[in-house]
Amino acid sequence: LDRGRSCTMCDDAARFAVHGQGHCHTVSSVMCAFLYPWTQILGLDLCYRGGYSFAAVNPDDETVFDGEVSDSPERHQWLEVCLRPRMHRFILDLWVQDGPMGDAALRWPAEEAYQRRMYPHGQLSIGQKVAQPEPT
Repeated sequence: LDRGRSCTMCDDAARFAVHGQGHCHTVSSVMCAFLYPWTQILGLDLCYRGGYSFAAVNPDDETVFDGEVSDSPERHQWLEVCLRPRMHRFILDLWVQDGPMGDAALRWPAEEAYQRRMYPHGQLSIGQKVAQPEPT
């Protein structure tokens, strides 16, 4: 931990956003705060997700999971982005991006992530609600 760059216990979002450090909850929360105001302009559906990660989440980690998945406690937090109009879903996992998976964790196809590595629980966060269908 390089405390000269940022402290994981500080409340300065700018320091976290520019070469900041933190655990999965911190980095996903800061990125969500920066992306959220731009979602309509960029055509994004943004979801803050929490849930369960199976064992580890890097590409070279063991993918066999012999355990029990639960909604509580949350073991990991990340962002899920849906790109309109094609509705492609991607995972933005900034905590995993800092490891061996690298930048691929910022455009991780949701189908792959949810089949092999993560389970998102159904709780809605940051005032999320089910969106009403829009005319096309």
